[in-house]
Amino acid sequence: MLACFQSLRNISWKQLNVGYSFGVTVLAVALVFARPSGRAIAPVVSGIFLDAGVPVLGCLGRRAALGCGSEFSLPLMSKEQLTIPMTLSISPDALLRAQSLRTEAKPQVSEEEMRQAVRTLLIGLGEDPDREGLLDTPKRVVKALKFLTSGYTQTLEDAVNDAIFHEDSNEMVLVRDIDLFSSCEHHILPIIGKAHIAYIPDGKVIGLSKMARICEMYARRLQVQERLTSQIADGLQEALQPKGVAVVVEATHMCMAMRGVQKPGSWTASSAMRGLFATDELKRREFMDMIRHNPRLM
Repeated sequence: MLACFQSLRNISWKQLNVGYSFGVTVLAVALVFARPSGRAIAPVVSGIFLDAGVPVLGCLGRRAALGCGSEFSLPLMSKEQLTIPMTLSISPDALLRAQSLRTEAKPQVSEEEMRQAVRTLLIGLGEDPDREGLLDTPKRVVKALKFLTSGYTQTLEDAVNDAIFHEDSNEMVLVRDIDLFSSCEHHILPIIGKAHIAYIPDGKVIGLSKMARICEMYARRLQVQERLTSQIADGLQEALQPKGVAVVVEATHMCMAMRGVQKPGSWTASSAMRGLFATDELKRREFMDMIRHNPRLM
């Protein structure tokens, strides 16, 4: 032990601090675990401290290991005997992945708090939330918004509900004119339109109603039409793994018709092509020919 303390003269404070932090942790583990495997930690790591230039902690680690229990015995070993070649490194990618695994409790907003927020909006608009016609309006608004955004609580598995069947078919399947109701994420005003969804099977088919349910799940969220179209296509591709998926959405936006530029009657078309529909022009043209029509948006 005397030799250990004499070596303090050659140790920098940085080395001592780093070694102390690791040493306390390792020695605590060695002392807590009564099993031989636990007690073996201290002598092994003491060799690492010796290599790192912290001989005091190396000696203390060996002495602590010897004193952990009478049934365990380990002779004092030299620095050479305890040397273990090793490299410890953490890549930036690994650090980012570890950070992404952290979970934090999100603040929960009660339904009563949501109702109070609606009540505050009514007051801000110059209304009296206590008059007869508005007494239940906060409750109704909260209930309506929860329904219109219920897609947040659904998953692709919920929408498909195992309705996938093996079938020897490789011709395009199309469901067109699926009614679509969504909400613009910028103004929380309605998006009303139609969706046309097609796929080319690869040994499996999906229940036709499930195509509409996938569309409905993504529509019942705060959306922009471009993202909604892509999510429908990607959802069907993930669920069925077909040879190709094609989606076209045609819709009118109340945020453009009722306010702002105020252009009722205008409509927006967006498309998403996956697989063969993206690479095969003939397949894509066949799909577009089959959905060509005058849009019926209302």
